[in-house]
Amino acid sequence: MDSELYHCTVRKLPKDEALAALQPQCINWIEFPLDTIDLLLNECGGVYEWATLPYWRRKRFSLLIALAARVPDFFIYLCFNHSEDEFAVAAKIGDKVFTAMGSGSSKSKAKEAVADNLFTKADILVWLKKNHSNTNCVTHLLIK
Repeated sequence: MDSELYHCTVRKLPKDEALAALQPQCINWIEFPLDTIDLLLNECGGVYEWATLPYWRRKRFSLLIALAARVPDFFIYLCFNHSEDEFAVAAKIGDKVFTAMGSGSSKSKAKEAVADNLFTKADILVWLKKNHSNTNCVTHLLIK
């Protein structure tokens, strides 16, 4: 496979299910747009191997979105409070729904805080190793 960028669909948790998990704190927040992500289609082995590459250590927020494009049972919904630089995420990982909040002195720091909180709370890397260590990185991509 080549290493061109392709627009891939992000699997979103339905808004009603996400807001039910996030209420009451996020009822009037703005939905963060998550429709597509540009991903390389190079052969990268299994999803777990790909997700633990050193590149992702400082880009957890981007990794969350990329996982929702690469993993068939990983769905996310993000919203933010513009005035407070806060983000909230609801994620359906396997059969379970997890929520996390994150804030920071800027929008970028808030994004990374919410991603770090979700990775810790849901133990995402352990879940990936257990459930998707042999799942190929490109098998489940929905290319637009």
